[in-house]
Amino acid sequence: MHRILQRSYDLPALELWLERLVSAWEPTFGKDALELGRFWYREGAVRGLEVSRESLIVHSKEGGALWYAVIDWESGRLAVRSSVLDKARGHALAVAGLYELEELITEVLVFLPDESEKTTNSLDENLHQFSKSALGEEGSLRNLCIKVCVTREGLELTALWQGEEGSCVPVLNEAEDTLTHGEREQAILLSMLARRAGFSLDARRGVYLLREFEKIRSFVSSMLVDWKKRFSVECSPDVYALVHGPERVRLVGNAQSKGARGFRFEWQVLAGEDVLSARDMRRLLRGGGVPVFMPGKGALVLPAEDATLVDHWKHSAAGWKEGEVPRYMLFSLFEKAETPWNLDGGLHAWKENVLASPEESIELPKFLRSYQHAGVAWLKHRLGSGCHPLLADEMGLGKTVQVLSLIAADEERTKPSIIVCPATVVPVWLQEVARFFPAIETRMVRTGVVFDGTSCLWVCSYTQLRRHRALLDAVDFDYAVLDEAQFIKNPDTKVAHACMQLNAKHRIALTGTPIENKHLDLWTIFRFLMPGLLGTRATFERKVMHDGEVFLSALKRQIAPFVLRRTKQAVLKELPDKVEVVLPCPLTDLQRVAYQKIVEEAKRELSGEQENAMHLFTWLLRLRQAACDPALLPSHEQVSYEQSGKLLALLDRLEPVFDSGSKVVIFSQFVRFLERVECALQERFPDIARFKLIGDTKDRSAPVRHFQESTRAACFLGSLRAGGTGITLHDADYVFLLDPWWNPAVEAQAVDRVHRLGQQKKVMIYRLIAPGTLEERIQTLKEHKHALFDALVGQLGTLSDIEQYFASLGALIDYKE
Repeated sequence: MHRILQRSYDLPALELWLERLVSAWEPTFGKDALELGRFWYREGAVRGLEVSRESLIVHSKEGGALWYAVIDWESGRLAVRSSVLDKARGHALAVAGLYELEELITEVLVFLPDESEKTTNSLDENLHQFSKSALGEEGSLRNLCIKVCVTREGLELTALWQGEEGSCVPVLNEAEDTLTHGEREQAILLSMLARRAGFSLDARRGVYLLREFEKIRSFVSSMLVDWKKRFSVECSPDVYALVHGPERVRLVGNAQSKGARGFRFEWQVLAGEDVLSARDMRRLLRGGGVPVFMPGKGALVLPAEDATLVDHWKHSAAGWKEGEVPRYMLFSLFEKAETPWNLDGGLHAWKENVLASPEESIELPKFLRSYQHAGVAWLKHRLGSGCHPLLADEMGLGKTVQVLSLIAADEERTKPSIIVCPATVVPVWLQEVARFFPAIETRMVRTGVVFDGTSCLWVCSYTQLRRHRALLDAVDFDYAVLDEAQFIKNPDTKVAHACMQLNAKHRIALTGTPIENKHLDLWTIFRFLMPGLLGTRATFERKVMHDGEVFLSALKRQIAPFVLRRTKQAVLKELPDKVEVVLPCPLTDLQRVAYQKIVEEAKRELSGEQENAMHLFTWLLRLRQAACDPALLPSHEQVSYEQSGKLLALLDRLEPVFDSGSKVVIFSQFVRFLERVECALQERFPDIARFKLIGDTKDRSAPVRHFQESTRAACFLGSLRAGGTGITLHDADYVFLLDPWWNPAVEAQAVDRVHRLGQQKKVMIYRLIAPGTLEERIQTLKEHKHALFDALVGQLGTLSDIEQYFASLGALIDYKE
């Protein structure tokens, strides 16, 4: 049945019709009209009622056409007329309308407050007579008994006719023509009350259901009392529990050791002290913070964050079979500290051991410094616990020698180990092994190499690893070490996939800059180290985007046991200071004209474009070239170096430096700019030795060695990418950064080629910046990236969108005097 759409009435008219309907009115109509009318009533065919003292008008709609029946009260009896010629249909609509009128009378008059001033003695008497009829005291020997219980769907109401001998017949399954007048009135009253409370009819099962929790609580706390006055009502005990709201259940994790490295894990949900079944737990998890009805317990609710935690664990641990989940995954669970975890004795001891300070009982080379000795012990301790660490020491603290010391001290090595690093750093590893651990057999991965299983140390570039990816599945390594691990920051690259494919007993990542551009850099590194620890990529990125600082705090806490980060300031008290100075280099007139012309062209071409990163960064590159030296632009290749404000400032600054006998390192990302510097140096300082290291330099060690061994003033020219990693230039005490790089980590790597272990002098660092240009705004991005790095790793989203930092393209590139 459906509630009618429109009802027009006043109380005096309803009171009159109440008097008229106290007596049975069904005999006024034939059997066919009664059956059809009851059907229309159940189907909600009545669209409107107009109740006046003289008549009742019943509106309906069929096939788009409106029609009606009018019921008049004439000489103490009902008289029907209608707008259709078919008399039987008119009478059927009248029957449906009278049933709706009885409902309306029950709703409006039966439930009037007792103190209502409008309730007269006459109305009281009529209501009593109506209720007597509805309660079966006339013409019925059966009582209406209602049973209320909690089911998985909600609150279920079953209505039964109870005879004198205790026999019970479902009310909703009994044919209407077998009911007495009193029974029919009881059924109508029940239907009215159920509808008023929000119940819906499940005709197939013959019960009423109420699914909305707030409506259920309202029914139990207030309406049920009135129902018990009108019917015989039996409620199961769990019904009354609904008054107090849903009971909040507790999520508990249980973990048991499985072998030496794995564990078995299961979730449990507790309601009070009772452990719910797996089926009920699944229902609560699907509920996601919404009350779920449980027979015998009422309504239960599992907090949405607990359901999210279980789902996070399900996806994170999906790659392992039952009982084979690595123990480090327990730290994935500890992200939510308030959830109780029940660890068996073995796992509890393991966890405490992981978090304990390592014992430095390992015998190591005497040349190691104390902090390096501690670093090797820490690595050994973590690896011995089945965890795979990230050594994030600041550049220049000797991460290479710490790892080599660890591998050399491992007497249980029987399989090969592999170091994967940038191609420019391969010679460094080979030199360090030859220098400190000549007993370790080293091999370099080249085209056509065969991994024969010999217990040696392979040194491999990231590019070569990608090319030999097909061979990796057949090789088991003792150690797999990623140096400059930020090279795999993009998890979608073939290089990253090749690294993930390495099979190794121990995995180590080395980098002084684990975050270069965004948080995903760190996720990728830990995917190599301990897959699953930081969850799935989608979950990780969603938390970064939506949870912000809260997630960063949790992330920092989660990775802390597996990251060792020391700074030079903290462990090398004897290391001289470094002083950073911004050296303003005003544009020459020619530079300014060239720069402003590029700005105008860029704005014109990029205006109106939705997304075209390639075009944008092409224009940004040209602007940076113009800020350095107009000769870097195709239209000004032949201009004198005196047209570059930076070259003029550099040469002026170098004169006193060379006079003092100091050595200088000059970095730029533009090889062409370094060539211009070299020509200017040849002209201004022809007696100063010059050494250069760029991307196509075949023998990287030669210029480094010659520069370090030089006994007089010298200049080393290096590209940021080629000369910024894997070399030591600590014999210099001046560094010039000719052009700012988007990423501060790249610049820091370059500076740390000079300011590192072995440096004896204070290091002066000059950053050459063209005022009023794009270069000043690059510093803004760099400051944000420093903050990101420090937040996660320094004390232990995406930053690439320009619009996140600048109001417009003009705000980024315009020249400002």
